[in-house]
Amino acid sequence: MEIVTPHIPWARPYAYGTIKAYIVPSVRDGRIVVELAQRMDLNYTTVTIDKNWDINKWSIGVGENYGKRCEKNDFSLLYSYLKEDITSDEKYDVIVMYCINGWDQLPQEVRDGIKKRVREGTGLVIIHPFTGEKDDAKNRASDLWELSPLVYCLSDWVDPADGYPRVNWKALEKDSWTIVREHYITRNLVLDGMPFDHMYFYKYELASDAEALIVSTKGGYPILAIKNYGKGRVVAFAYREIGILPYVEKEAQYDAIPWEHFYSLLIRSIIWAAKREPKIYISKIEVPQGPIEVGQLKTKNITITIMNQEESEKDLILEYTFRNWLWQLKANGTIKVRIPKGTSTIEIEIPDDLDQGINYFEAILRDSEGRHYDWGSCVISVAKGAYILNLSLDKDVVSRGEMIGVTVTVAPIKEGNYTVVAELIDKYGRVACIKSKEINLVGRTNLTFTLDTKRVFTRSAIIRCLILKDNRLNSVVNTQIIVMQNHTWDDYEVYMPWSTPYYVLPWYSVWEEQIRKLGVTIMDDPWGPFKYIAQLRIKGLGVYWYRREPYLKQKEMYYKTKEKKYLIRNPCLNDPAYRNEIKNKVRDQVKRLMKYSPMSYFLGDECSLTCYGDAFDLCWSPHCLAKFREWLKEVYGSINRLNEEWGTDFKSWEEVVPMTTEEAQAHGNYAPWADHRTFMEITFADIFKFIKELIKELDPSAIVGITGTQAPYPHNGCDWWRLDKVLDWLEIYSIGGQEELHRSFSSSIIICGATGYGGYGPSLKDQIWRRLFHDHKGALVFWIYSEMDPDLKFNPSGKDLSQVFNEIERGIGKAIMSANREHDGIAIHYSMASAHGAWIQDGKITKDLGYSTWTSKEFKTFMNNREGWNMLLEHLGLQYDYVSSEQIENGILRSGEYKVLILPYSIALSRKEVEEIKAFVKNGGILIADAKIGLMDEHCKYLKKMNWIPIEGALDEVFGIRRTNQTAREAGYIDIIRKNYENFSSPIEGLPIFPVEPNIEPVSGITLAKGKEVPAIIVNRYGRGIAVYLNLWMSNYVELGSRLAKRKILVLMNALFKWLGVEPKIKLFNTDGTRYYGGEVIRYLSGDVEYVAIFVDPDLKEPVKLKVMLDKIYHVYNVRTREYLGALTNVTISVSPGEPTLLALLPYRVEEIDARILSENPKIGEDVILEARIVVSNGTAKGHTLRFEVYDPSGKERFYYSKNVYLGGNDTARFTIPFAFNDPPGKWIIKIVDIPSGLTKVIEVNLSS
Repeated sequence: MEIVTPHIPWARPYAYGTIKAYIVPSVRDGRIVVELAQRMDLNYTTVTIDKNWDINKWSIGVGENYGKRCEKNDFSLLYSYLKEDITSDEKYDVIVMYCINGWDQLPQEVRDGIKKRVREGTGLVIIHPFTGEKDDAKNRASDLWELSPLVYCLSDWVDPADGYPRVNWKALEKDSWTIVREHYITRNLVLDGMPFDHMYFYKYELASDAEALIVSTKGGYPILAIKNYGKGRVVAFAYREIGILPYVEKEAQYDAIPWEHFYSLLIRSIIWAAKREPKIYISKIEVPQGPIEVGQLKTKNITITIMNQEESEKDLILEYTFRNWLWQLKANGTIKVRIPKGTSTIEIEIPDDLDQGINYFEAILRDSEGRHYDWGSCVISVAKGAYILNLSLDKDVVSRGEMIGVTVTVAPIKEGNYTVVAELIDKYGRVACIKSKEINLVGRTNLTFTLDTKRVFTRSAIIRCLILKDNRLNSVVNTQIIVMQNHTWDDYEVYMPWSTPYYVLPWYSVWEEQIRKLGVTIMDDPWGPFKYIAQLRIKGLGVYWYRREPYLKQKEMYYKTKEKKYLIRNPCLNDPAYRNEIKNKVRDQVKRLMKYSPMSYFLGDECSLTCYGDAFDLCWSPHCLAKFREWLKEVYGSINRLNEEWGTDFKSWEEVVPMTTEEAQAHGNYAPWADHRTFMEITFADIFKFIKELIKELDPSAIVGITGTQAPYPHNGCDWWRLDKVLDWLEIYSIGGQEELHRSFSSSIIICGATGYGGYGPSLKDQIWRRLFHDHKGALVFWIYSEMDPDLKFNPSGKDLSQVFNEIERGIGKAIMSANREHDGIAIHYSMASAHGAWIQDGKITKDLGYSTWTSKEFKTFMNNREGWNMLLEHLGLQYDYVSSEQIENGILRSGEYKVLILPYSIALSRKEVEEIKAFVKNGGILIADAKIGLMDEHCKYLKKMNWIPIEGALDEVFGIRRTNQTAREAGYIDIIRKNYENFSSPIEGLPIFPVEPNIEPVSGITLAKGKEVPAIIVNRYGRGIAVYLNLWMSNYVELGSRLAKRKILVLMNALFKWLGVEPKIKLFNTDGTRYYGGEVIRYLSGDVEYVAIFVDPDLKEPVKLKVMLDKIYHVYNVRTREYLGALTNVTISVSPGEPTLLALLPYRVEEIDARILSENPKIGEDVILEARIVVSNGTAKGHTLRFEVYDPSGKERFYYSKNVYLGGNDTARFTIPFAFNDPPGKWIIKIVDIPSGLTKVIEVNLSS
């Protein structure tokens, strides 16, 4: 029990011994086991099984065990754990369980085993016994009903279509509970205060051999019943549950629920079922009949009757407490008592300062060694003097800083002087505003208050009104309001979706604290204390994996019939009816959700035109074809121009239809297929543009995005150059080179990588850190069940996430987000036309799911080749950007930003691209290409073929080559044939890879290598520039298993780049002076500060000692360790896998942080302003980030006051703390950290009340 929640140890330790229990909770309420163990002597074995298959699947296990516990509609592994335990020889006093998805769904061996154990004397406490049989005849025939005291309830069931449970609402009702029989379980039990208005129960019949102890007040339905089964005792509860815990609707979250009384009931049920009732017990607690007048409290006593059935008297201690109905402690004490055999009584004085209304009395009987015998509770009703009739607001949604008018209607029971208080409390528990009025109350009266919302930090808050008489609480009423916040995504955020409990958890405050320790800042609960992302979840934007069956059926039908009706996407994104449907739904949702100040609107998860990366020629609906024709008119202008390009003979635009994969491949001209793919990518981007515009009509400041992004494949619509121009926010999967694409295409887009998934160790840490240095502004964690065990402890994944996120969030994230990523003047071509061109050469549409990389060897090479270039450049210490075809057409190569352009399998180039690339090289640029360059135009039509062999490339002149139809040349491993050329000296003899194209020949180019008869590495001067045609795939760098082979490629390419004048600014060397090629160096520039992140392979087992060579002398700081390393031109470091070193290079030394408090006599409820200036050895500091951490007098950090501040061009920052009215007075500590240097300043704020 590492994590302890507030609790009353009712039976811990228990005088009658530890109870050995077998407990079956859900994942969501698995903490209930610990909660019980905190309150009773429990030796437990537990198997945790949730109703929801997905929560089971992606919880508890980490690493290689992740995701293996369960599958949709398949609980067999989990049930096997039950079977193993239940049928074992292990003895238990009691089984405590809920029925998961129904008794009849459990294996017969489990059901028989439970019944056998109970017959032989094991107790059973069963929550919501039901069969899981939707058919009532089968339901009634279940063997469950011979065991259960509660019988014949209409059953919940699991929907086989999605595998999720369905609640049978016909079986449910709400009502208060009433105790109808005196019994150990219900003895001295208090039900007052339980949120019965927000709790359902199932309508059962009572078994003929059972007794009901608690029933519904109005209908008399049994809520708790008991019976004997063989030698065993059975207790059954009827409440709707989330496991063992009752399902209490979220609307009750502000109620002061006396959960301890529920735990008391459950614990007594367990003790009775285990046959461990005490022999010394509290038989009765008697209180004076109420309500008691305030003036009479000191004259009243509570009488406690104790029964001693043991053989002798006992010296015991009675501990007791008095609490008001808000569960606030009012008084407590202990009495030493000698308990004779038989019956005895104890009198306890009622304190005279109890609040008016309901108060709770709790008593525990224990011995001097602390062993608990019994306990009990009762209600003391104190007469109220006044009460609140009504609480109304002039508005229930305001923007932060607005005033809100509150009207309170109060009425006296007894006339007199009262104090009425109105408080505004945010979700952090901060009293943001408080007003009070003294009133002589003689009749029903309306009071008005005006509350200022400027100190409210959360979008959800409550207004609480209280009436007090002589400081004694009479009545409290709450109402909830929305305070719209001006949230901006200007710091590192961690989003955890699909994890919010939409019910009341007794341990929610501790759960929330754990979520914050994990580093989470955003969730999907509009009423919660975290920032909020609104999930619109618009249907039709993709095919979810576990709902793919209809899609696969459609694909199978196409495969069998080739009928194009099976190529119509469901839904068609150009269908006006579909767009009209989502228009209405989007508007309705945004109108409802925008008041919650969402950080972003989340449109959909794992979006795709097809199903993830599946290759399927969608969409051929009439709507798509009509729009396709309109687009073709814009592209080609005339039907003749289209026919010329496509090799077709259409007479009119109305006749024009695209070609399928099979048709285009047979046709030999891929343009009719490729144009359709391009159009569908435009369509996919357009549907997001359409939805975004709808949202922005209502919420102009909206950020709109999607999650679970897919690789840019030819069929799935994911052309990220188009999509990144439309979407504002992406949660990405790091597949298909997306890390590099998104950061290259948009500096403003908010990128958050998906993480969690039970991963841990260096690979997980490396992922998060590396993403930060790829312009990620946050992360999405999937999901709480994968990172935190049911007992609320972090598993290894959660521990590692917590460590990394907390470090990033304490300033490093803000610093990097405020800086600009540097590159080495290298651009890599991004071409969706080339992706189309690669796949269509050999791609196949399969009967079942077939990703593009599975269905085309050429496209697999295309993707691996791109990844190979990325890896190669990074291992050489170089950084780069991707540039799209459109960017090249628009002249980005003329900007002067890039000196090198790499063409990775750029098979399809437009005429405009070719012109721009030629001009780039003529004007002194460097062009490097691998193979199959420019064989097609942007429509994937070959420029020229002979005998099906492409014999013309659009850039052949630039590379100084020509193509023939001779493909019979013998190829082999590449050997360097010209080891010295114009100061280029090859450091290796050759490469263990084959050249790609056997039909190329040098014309003006110089061949530096050959694979037997096939040229490779051809260098050509073109204008003032130079072009290199490698005729080899960089996919080899990904696919080769040999470290030596990869190193040869690295060494050769390093020499080539060096010869071309391209070298990294920061170089890594081993301690022996040789170049280190295994890492990645990433640079960010922020004013005077240059951040240098150095990574090594996360799969390494040991740290790597490196010498970092700088381009000049700097003042060097280790940002993560907050160390000054000196004024240096090189620095020696040790880099651990998953733990990058982050250096800050400065032109000066940071001398100090000069900080002072500007506010005089700081008080609670006021703003306190601080000023901090960075003092440096020369000049003025620029580009720094400061971290302000605020600690209260107890030493606890108040996270909501702490903040990271980017100074930009200034050296001074002002920091304001808007203290709340309930913040504790005393000495507060503000810790100020300069992120680049790590220099720290601590100042004190003496806050007075």
